[in-house]
Amino acid sequence: MNGSSSKRSWVPLSAGLVAATLLLVLGAASQRVSHAAETRLGALPPLQQNQRCEECHAEIAREWRASGHQLAFERPEFQHALLREPPGTRAFCSDCHAPESVRERERRGLAEAPVSQAAAELGVACTSCHTEKTTGEDARRLAASVGRSAPHAFMGTDGDAACGACHDFSFQGKRASFAMQRTLGEHRAGVKHGAAQEGETCVSCHMRRAPGSKHWSHAFPGGRDARFVASALKVSASRPEPQTLRVVLEPRDVSHAVPTGDLFRRLNVSVELAEGVKQQRYLARHFEDAPEGRREVRDDRVHLTPSVVEFALPGSAASQRVRWRVTYERVAHVDPKREDEATLDGWSLVASGEL
Repeated sequence: MNGSSSKRSWVPLSAGLVAATLLLVLGAASQRVSHAAETRLGALPPLQQNQRCEECHAEIAREWRASGHQLAFERPEFQHALLREPPGTRAFCSDCHAPESVRERERRGLAEAPVSQAAAELGVACTSCHTEKTTGEDARRLAASVGRSAPHAFMGTDGDAACGACHDFSFQGKRASFAMQRTLGEHRAGVKHGAAQEGETCVSCHMRRAPGSKHWSHAFPGGRDARFVASALKVSASRPEPQTLRVVLEPRDVSHAVPTGDLFRRLNVSVELAEGVKQQRYLARHFEDAPEGRREVRDDRVHLTPSVVEFALPGSAASQRVRWRVTYERVAHVDPKREDEATLDGWSLVASGEL
């Protein structure tokens, strides 16, 4: 009797345990999805909001964590440059290097506020480019190309225009007609010229899918990736005459100027003789001092067509081997009258040789 009773009570108990276990497993599996619905992402502080993104998109997050976007505000070079700016213009810089600070100000109803530690740490974050929408009806679905959809509504980046907001802009105030960066305009000129195919965007080069990957790379290679920079140019050198060295720089699979971005980036083309005599030419945006600030006087960066740099060598070099080199330089500060004395944040080799 007791055994029979025990058996009867065991069956429903087992079913109950199975059901409860399934609920727990399913609940744990859907926890990351459900919390997105329970708490609107846009209502969370930036750091917590971005952490929610990273929980579900771990591989993308790893790429982003090692990228220039994530380091945009905290990188020492930027911090040094920021300190050189008048206090009234620093927010203008921070809005692109720590865009989550803008969202913080809007959330608090403030016109101005210091960049918080959270916004500084995030730099250009997931939510800086992907913004949640009010409803999911018109939202783009994340990873739709692999048959999955996001558990939340979000707005993807709007093509090149999203990149252009921080990579193609003018100075503030009286200098609003002067472009500080003009990468997007250069790219569009490149498309018209045939340097890029119609429909190619910033993403086509700077977020290429890695072999076997199902998502666009979020490593964002750019000016700090030496191999990436070098791949944008085909460089050759020749000595058409004993006392002439010619270096030809041809754009290769690139629609914008090389270099692009910050107005003080440049290419240094140099030759050096055995006795140490050196000549240098800078391919860059060149400026002069003016009452309103610096005025651009010429732009000889490599764009659309090959650039040719020729050096007249001294007579003693006619029978000597000559070393040549092309480097990409990130300039921190330069006096327009003393380009050779510029302070560099860093540099990388593009090409070199000896003739």
